[in-house]
Amino acid sequence: MRQATTQLGFSLVELMIAMVLGLLLLAGVVNVQISSKETFQTSDDLSRVQENGRFALDILASDIRMAGYRPPENGNTPHYFLTDACDEFNPCTSDGGGNDSDRIAVQYDPDSNSDCFGNAVADTDLVVNVYSITFADNVNSLSCRSWNASTGGWVSAARPLIAGVDNMQALYGIKNSLGTSVTRYVSADRVTDWTQVQSVRIAVLVARGTQFGQSEARARNYVLLDSPTLTFNDRHNRRVFTTTVTLNNAFI
Repeated sequence: MRQATTQLGFSLVELMIAMVLGLLLLAGVVNVQISSKETFQTSDDLSRVQENGRFALDILASDIRMAGYRPPENGNTPHYFLTDACDEFNPCTSDGGGNDSDRIAVQYDPDSNSDCFGNAVADTDLVVNVYSITFADNVNSLSCRSWNASTGGWVSAARPLIAGVDNMQALYGIKNSLGTSVTRYVSADRVTDWTQVQSVRIAVLVARGTQFGQSEARARNYVLLDSPTLTFNDRHNRRVFTTTVTLNNAFI
């Protein structure tokens, strides 16, 4: 009677087939991990950009709404925006021109008796919160520095508010001859009578707020209000956020 043969191992062909199958499975797992990482990075980028853009517009809008406010017992109503010089900024509110960011200096008498960073000022002082785009630590930011229009000096040094804001543009809504509605929006250098301003249209270009981006490196184009096309060739995802703010204290 013939004895059954015993399997002593795998043949070379079987081992090669098993290795190929294993490599295919490993490649699939690696591909899934890479796709998951890219999806996470994209989602994280978008969420950070959305967050930065929302905060930037909220801060600007809430301050601009207060432009020109002053309790009657504290003196005459100030202009909504400071268009004279505030130290090295002349004028304080200005159009950047071309692709440069604009600067907006919001003037009012704060109920809190403090500037945009909570620094204390006198009860009747007029505060001018000067918003601009600054660059530090390889990141652009929306920054604020407050000028005391009553004493003629800076309250504090400029400090970043929101990181990742690469550009800011502002247009000013001018009311018609009857004073019933806004009929046109113009840049700061084209405003001839600031008492006719009823609203402000703000646009900000926002990234995640870090030195290095996580997206594919390529050229991307953006347009903010009246500015020429802005082109960035890097790894950052950006978005343009726009809002229109009505001045609560504007005369109608």
